[in-house]
Amino acid sequence: MAGNSHQKEKSMKRGNLPQLLPILIFIFLFACSGRGEFPVEDIKAPHLYQGTFSASPNPAYLNDTVLFQVGFKDFDGDTKRPMLALNLTDEEGNTQAISVEDFSIVGTKAGVISFSLLAGADSQGTYSLKISDDAGNISNAVLIQLFVNPIPRPEKDDDHETNDNSPDDDSSFDDDSGV
Repeated sequence: MAGNSHQKEKSMKRGNLPQLLPILIFIFLFACSGRGEFPVEDIKAPHLYQGTFSASPNPAYLNDTVLFQVGFKDFDGDTKRPMLALNLTDEEGNTQAISVEDFSIVGTKAGVISFSLLAGADSQGTYSLKISDDAGNISNAVLIQLFVNPIPRPEKDDDHETNDNSPDDDSSFDDDSGV
């Protein structure tokens, strides 16, 4: 008889799962959205993808042109002419707004935004980027650290091509093999 009651108990536990599943899903969705609904302003605002925010070259030399790119998505597609808000925070924690007037955008509902800056002596630090779409909805912020070498890029000498991986003389090799 004890085995039979154990079977009923086990089947009742399995039988309750289908009834509890919709309740669990509702609780999960309610908890994730915070209010039980999706905020409309979040759907209208553009989204920048942190993993796509890049700066090249990085590290840069003084006076290099650095290309910044970031992927975005805008559900309502009103990013024909967004405004960019770029801030630079230096190593001492000072933040300054960087003006970006000249940029390109490919796509309206999803795409890539690109712009270039000249690497100056005060260009090293953390860049924070947000965009606002045509309706004024503001995106999330993405961050990237740019490193700037304080000297200009060395000039390439076309007459003497050097390769740091190949020896120029035999003095770097000790032949202890006895061959």
